[in-house]
Amino acid sequence: MLRRVFAVLLLCAVGTAQTRAPKVTSDTPKTTPPIFEINLSEVSEYGSMPWAKDWPDPHQGYCSGDGSLYVWRWPPGQGLAGFTPKGIVTFLASQMTDIPTPSAHGAFISESAVYVGADSIENPEQQVETLEDEEGHKLTLRRTTGKRHQYIARFDKDGTYKGVIKLDLPFYVYTFAAFGSGTLVAQGMDENEIPRIALLDSSGQLIRYLQLEKDMTAVSEVPKKELNYGGGSADPGAIVMDSRFIPSQTGILFLRSLASMRVYEIQESGEVRAVKIKPPEGYDVEELITSDRNWLVRFRRPNPNGVWSDAEHSLFEVDPKNGDLLGEYRVKAPDTGVSCFFDNEFWALRNKDGKLTVARGVAEPHRGK
Repeated sequence: MLRRVFAVLLLCAVGTAQTRAPKVTSDTPKTTPPIFEINLSEVSEYGSMPWAKDWPDPHQGYCSGDGSLYVWRWPPGQGLAGFTPKGIVTFLASQMTDIPTPSAHGAFISESAVYVGADSIENPEQQVETLEDEEGHKLTLRRTTGKRHQYIARFDKDGTYKGVIKLDLPFYVYTFAAFGSGTLVAQGMDENEIPRIALLDSSGQLIRYLQLEKDMTAVSEVPKKELNYGGGSADPGAIVMDSRFIPSQTGILFLRSLASMRVYEIQESGEVRAVKIKPPEGYDVEELITSDRNWLVRFRRPNPNGVWSDAEHSLFEVDPKNGDLLGEYRVKAPDTGVSCFFDNEFWALRNKDGKLTVARGVAEPHRGK
């Protein structure tokens, strides 16, 4: 009980303390944010889901504050599964019986619905082609041809399939989000490889494009050279594919992972507010963790002499007004990350002994080194 009370005080008191602090000037020394430790415990009533050892570790799930935690089914293309107080609930491509050969990709959890993106091929045909490599080895290439379409499927939180929205847009949608009214915001690339982000009405029709401050969407032509990405470089298409929306209490947040320090807060009206995050030295902004209080941001610092997986990660609470770091959060072993923070608790997925489970917990002041 004391832990839970502390969590309530923790994220509520930060803003109060800031209002009483003296005005910061250029001569004021920077203070190191306090460090907290997150201690998670498994929640058995949410059940478990089989997870093969050779499948990738789902370090983060989807949350919206509805008391459930959602994760992609594996192998890819199937859809989502939700850990709920009533057991495992699924939101699958196989339920989309009104469109041909659907394959799920991209999802967004709103307060009232679960949205799943889907690609579909009309009148699919299987083609087999035999190729030969430089050493004379024969390779068999199988591909499916046909007219391709994009959809966004809507489900009730109990898994009931409600139908799809067919997208007919001048750009390919990689990720999207939904406001409570059903208005959508989507981002992707057009046929000229220009990044686009746009508001759509509830039927998927284009309302207008948005231009984000100091973003690729604010230019008429994307540079041909590769752009900075996580200590290395990547082409614009790869950066767009790794850009994400998450829900927040004041709008929908958008981040170009590892390629920008800016978080964009988008309103249903199309108004956009940009906040530049001030990361720890040497770190990039990797992802946003859904929270019903201040922002939670996961940072990544590349290892110059190591492989991609050797990077260090840190989780910080961030002031949504100015991007300042308010506190660092470290997850106590055996857990390595969290999915969200709601109702004064951290939520996470735990992958152990061939199954996924839900874990929850609170933060306390860190007493170690």
